[in-house]
Amino acid sequence: MNPNSDKDKIYSYPSLTVAEKERSYPLFFEGLKFVKFRHISNMDLPFETPITVISGSNKCGKTSTLLAIACSHFNFKSRNRTSGVPERTRWGDVMRFTSNDSQTEDWCYEVRYREGRREQMKRGYRKSASGKWGGVAKKESQIGTPHRDGDAGGRTVVLIDLHRMVPARHSPNSVYSKARRVRLHDVSDGLKEYLSYVFEEEYEVGKMIDYSDASIYGYQHGKYSSFNTATGEDVLTSMLLDIVEAPNNSLILIEEIEEGLHPKIQRRLMDVVFHESVKCHKQFIITTHSASILASVRPESRLFIDKVGDNNVVVKNISINEALSRMDSESYPLVNVYVEDSISRKIVEKAIGILVASKPKINKMINIVEVGSASQTYDYFKTKQKIYQKERINCGYACILDGDMRDKKNHDGQLQYPAQDLLFFHLSNYSPERMLVEACSNVHKNTTLEYHLAHSNPHMLFEKMVELGLASSYSDAFDKCWNSLMATEVGANYLNELNEFLYHCCQYFAPQI
Repeated sequence: MNPNSDKDKIYSYPSLTVAEKERSYPLFFEGLKFVKFRHISNMDLPFETPITVISGSNKCGKTSTLLAIACSHFNFKSRNRTSGVPERTRWGDVMRFTSNDSQTEDWCYEVRYREGRREQMKRGYRKSASGKWGGVAKKESQIGTPHRDGDAGGRTVVLIDLHRMVPARHSPNSVYSKARRVRLHDVSDGLKEYLSYVFEEEYEVGKMIDYSDASIYGYQHGKYSSFNTATGEDVLTSMLLDIVEAPNNSLILIEEIEEGLHPKIQRRLMDVVFHESVKCHKQFIITTHSASILASVRPESRLFIDKVGDNNVVVKNISINEALSRMDSESYPLVNVYVEDSISRKIVEKAIGILVASKPKINKMINIVEVGSASQTYDYFKTKQKIYQKERINCGYACILDGDMRDKKNHDGQLQYPAQDLLFFHLSNYSPERMLVEACSNVHKNTTLEYHLAHSNPHMLFEKMVELGLASSYSDAFDKCWNSLMATEVGANYLNELNEFLYHCCQYFAPQI
């Protein structure tokens, strides 16, 4: 197994020719659009690489997405929970209506897929009046429906849902009684190989019995069974067995792949997913809330479903930090903006406060970091620039220096901080304190303050305003000066430029925002 090689092959898929795509993945599910389905309206999910990871908050439509894809295929089977026998599974099996369930309008969705070189689109629906499914949601029109005797029924679809999380110790007593004295049955060598890879030790596993829609396993030559194993161990075994036993060209749908698994195990499991996809031409569509899973795929394989008012919006190529920030009440910044001191921070915070009115989530994307001197701040910025691509979970970088650093030269006469992308200078060729107090002084004339503007250390100016009775506190002095500056055309233009810079920084690291 060569994870890097497997990933290169997966990500080369979009740039392949039509003939090359057909050879690599003869069958490919290309997209799903919910026109109106349950609580979801006008949501389009494109699947552009053989492995797609979907994230988003609860109730955004992730499970509905997996079910819609699965139930649109003729060859979607799941084990009967009574007999344990695999049976064709349809919408009526996974979505059951009681007296407490209602449908007040027609539901409709569209699927896009490729068979060989032929691109197709079909529509599925459920009528509210009759409660009948139709189109690709019904047997006669599903993807892969046989039209002649002997047809296989199209590609196999495997849905690995959260039912896998139920531990064997919660199974009925009859299952335990049956399993007590049975011998182990061999399982695929591929399963053993993958378990050994994920756990980084030689692994032996065998199947004891199947019951309902689950199985009981024995591990390490009969040393222990599913009744006494760690839950994650059984979850992983069950998931890997479903993946390995799926025939070539299968479509495998996995709900919340990270459940019950340590982050390191999650990453190594994703290596297996990549390898199995390349080796056996299997397509994977996976949902997750895990940073480790998101970090295991490149941005082009990530989709994020966001709830904006009553609409569901699909964000492509989302960064890990942006996805986590959108899912969590705490922010995982997209960009660290390095500034020199608290005054620079306050200015940037003022700008973000204005910007958030038109870009509501931008305050969660930006983290302001006070560093110290201009040289230290700039060095932080350049260091982050160098190591950004090497970080596991990337956080962007930007730098804002005081205006008096704009034209500063080094001993060779060269600009010490040359203009470049993601570097911004505050207004004027002075420190921010002098720039702000000067704006206030132009409105509220005070000869003593004007003297200190010309001759004193700029860092003393706000305190001097308090001493002169021009402000009640340091904070009040800043606010009075800021308001004076914003009342001028120069100040308004400066604020616009700063806001454009901050938004550009976010777009630089997340072009889709």
